[in-house]
Amino acid sequence: MALGTKDINVQPAMAGPRRSSFNAKSWMQRFSAVGGYVWSLNGRLHIGWELEGFTPEQNQRARSIYGEIERDEDRRRAVKCIAAGVVGRC
Repeated sequence: MALGTKDINVQPAMAGPRRSSFNAKSWMQRFSAVGGYVWSLNGRLHIGWELEGFTPEQNQRARSIYGEIERDEDRRRAVKCIAAGVVGRC
């Protein structure tokens, strides 16, 4: 062994990027069913939910569904692409 080198057992890398089971279209359908709304305007994503006309349980469910993307940039980007109608170009 040459000076300054180490004999390292290198494991093969995982093939391809990390795959997510998140489905933005399904997420939007579940969110809108309990009063949620999503739209993209001028490159910005707008998300919220209606209180009037929906039960407290539906409002809580909307908040819970929103939580699925709240801190996940990749999920928010996927929802934004669906809302903007640019799927495959985001």
